[in-house]
Amino acid sequence: MKNKYLLLFVSSLFLIISLNAQEENKNEYVFEEFRDGRLVFKKGNAVLAKFNYDALDERMMFLSDDGTILELANPTEVSFVNIDGHIFEHIKGKTFYERINYDDLTLYIQWKYKAESKGKASGYGTTSKTSSISNISTISRDGKNFQLDIAENYSFKSNNYYYIKIKKNQKRFYSADSLAKLFKGHEDEIKKYIKDKNIDFNNIDNIKTVAEYCSQFIKE
Repeated sequence: MKNKYLLLFVSSLFLIISLNAQEENKNEYVFEEFRDGRLVFKKGNAVLAKFNYDALDERMMFLSDDGTILELANPTEVSFVNIDGHIFEHIKGKTFYERINYDDLTLYIQWKYKAESKGKASGYGTTSKTSSISNISTISRDGKNFQLDIAENYSFKSNNYYYIKIKKNQKRFYSADSLAKLFKGHEDEIKKYIKDKNIDFNNIDNIKTVAEYCSQFIKE
C-alpha cells in the first residue's frame, strides 16, 4: 500500500470518549464492523483493505495491518471504494456517496449521522437532558471541534440525503412529491405506488425499493 495515498490518523485521537448508544446506530460508522474492500484510484490502480465510512464526519476510514483505524488521505485521487459489495463513489472533498445502479437510473445515498444526547443519569434509573454543557470532551478533526458531554449518553441518528441521477442530471428528493416530479408524466403512478407500499422516506430500504420502481420510467 503506497504511503503517499494513505495518511495515518490513530483512532484514539478521534474516539476520546465512550458513547453509550443503544439505538439503531451504535457508532458513527455505516457498518457495525470494518469490512473487506477494494479501493480504486482514478488512474486505475487499486488496493485491498478493510474499510468503513464515518457518517458523522463524512470520511472514508480503513484498518492498518495492525488493526489501527486510519483515515484515507488524498480522497480526490480515488474513484470509488467497494466495501463488501457497497460502492462508495468519491464526490467532493472527503465525501463519498453510496452508489446504487438501476439500469439508467442511479441512486446516491449521502450518509450523514448526528449525535443526539439521551440525557444524564440522574438516579433511580432515570435520565434527564441538560441545557448546559459540563465535563466537556472535545474531538478535534481537521479544525472542526465536536463537543460532547462525557456524563451524557448519546445515540447516532441518521440524517441522510438521497439523490437520483438520470443520465448526467442529479436531483435530491425527500418526499413523494419531490420524487414524482423527477419523472414527468408518471407522477400519479409513482405517488400511488408510494401510498400502496407505505413507503417511508426515513427508511433506507424503502428508499431503495421506490428508486428501483422508478427506474422503469427512464426514457431512452
